[in-house]
Amino acid sequence: MNVSKKIQDGPRRITLSRAFFDISRLVNENMAICPGDPEPKFEKVSTIENNKVEVTRITIGSHTGTHSDAQKHFIAGGIGIDKEPLRKFIGEARVIDLSKKLVNEGITNHDLDDYSNIVKEDDILLIYTDMDNKIQDSDKINSFNYLEPSAAEW
Repeated sequence: MNVSKKIQDGPRRITLSRAFFDISRLVNENMAICPGDPEPKFEKVSTIENNKVEVTRITIGSHTGTHSDAQKHFIAGGIGIDKEPLRKFIGEARVIDLSKKLVNEGITNHDLDDYSNIVKEDDILLIYTDMDNKIQDSDKINSFNYLEPSAAEW
């Protein structure tokens, strides 16, 4: 989708004129999940007929669907995702293609070194692994690509 419009945001005006891509996986009760994560559940707690509004309680694990791992997921005493500045997640991103990696193979600093000419410090980095074609809904995700510590420190 190509977006070129002005958005009024309080006293300032923002102009958007870039392509935007939605990389998120839809969350549903039959989606693939990581072992140990609870299965997604959608429970109606209020209906239009009974309460004039529909409200659904959604229960998911922190690894459900498209997500970003916080430091504290891997580092004792690391910060939680709620402490990360939002600016780290909004903006132009570098996308690198590591789909050649085998399932259950870690991504290392050597894999990322091939892209050091285009990835700069503080860039938003998206790593494409083709996992969306390697797993199916209702599968347990027992094998996946992951960052080795050397890549996380890269």
